[in-house]
Amino acid sequence: EAKVVAVGSSEKYVVVKQNPIGNRGVTNYFYLDRAKDQKYADAKESVSGPFSESEFEKKRTELNLPKFSKEFK
Repeated sequence: EAKVVAVGSSEKYVVVKQNPIGNRGVTNYFYLDRAKDQKYADAKESVSGPFSESEFEKKRTELNLPKFSKEFK
């Protein structure tokens, strides 16, 4: 299990930052491509990740992913 700690979105993408429950030392990053998301879509087709922070930053630059706009405690 994991806890979502931050999210952000744009017209094209939703980004998510999460920590496995009980292990705040690990952070995983994901993004969802809204163009590929549908009611009955397989998450494997629209969600990419998990990425490390450095991998995610490369993707953010390549795809112009949005910043995290909401953080959760």
